[in-house]
Amino acid sequence: MEHSDSKLQSWLKKVKVLSPGQHLLAPSIDASIQRTVYSALMQGYQVEMDYLATSSAVAKHYDSVHIQGLVQYGKVIYLVVTINEHQDLRLLVLHRIQKVTVKDELLCPLEHFDLQAYIDQGGFGFGGIAQAIELVAIFKNGAGHHLIETPLAQDQHITHLDPQTIKVSAEVLDTPQLIRWLNSFGPDIEVLAPESLRETMAERYRLAAQQYVK
Repeated sequence: MEHSDSKLQSWLKKVKVLSPGQHLLAPSIDASIQRTVYSALMQGYQVEMDYLATSSAVAKHYDSVHIQGLVQYGKVIYLVVTINEHQDLRLLVLHRIQKVTVKDELLCPLEHFDLQAYIDQGGFGFGGIAQAIELVAIFKNGAGHHLIETPLAQDQHITHLDPQTIKVSAEVLDTPQLIRWLNSFGPDIEVLAPESLRETMAERYRLAAQQYVK
């Protein structure tokens, strides 16, 4: 057993997982609140809580919160919930919960809710359930070459225009997350379609350019 533990420790030192993008520190989470939330989720009970939204200076009290699922997205832990008798799904951030207690009442599971399906349909694009669009874009200066090995979708099609330029088409979800991802390529991408997305990107670049005009 001791030899096995030693091998495990050695393995953990040799294997690491990195996330793309700028490194961020994890938010501070009250350990007792975290334990209470996890217990309620595991046991299937409602909770009541005081929750401080980013747009508010005062915490709001919720009498009955039904935790339908929990997702860690980057460094942040999100609760997928329904509140009181409402059926619409909301996302609450664990580290913004100021106070929480488990109620004696069982939670009301949302009929036909599937957490993986919710994620796949764009629930974490932070724009609700998203619509599918046919993205067509030109990636320049080798910016999109990683998409050859890690495609955007099963139906992705790539056309090589020159050694450093590719044209990519794929069905993707139209979410704010997609916009942020496209923006990350700066001048090395041109969105061709859909036209509405092209106009959105053009407007964002115009506004960004104005920030640097003296």
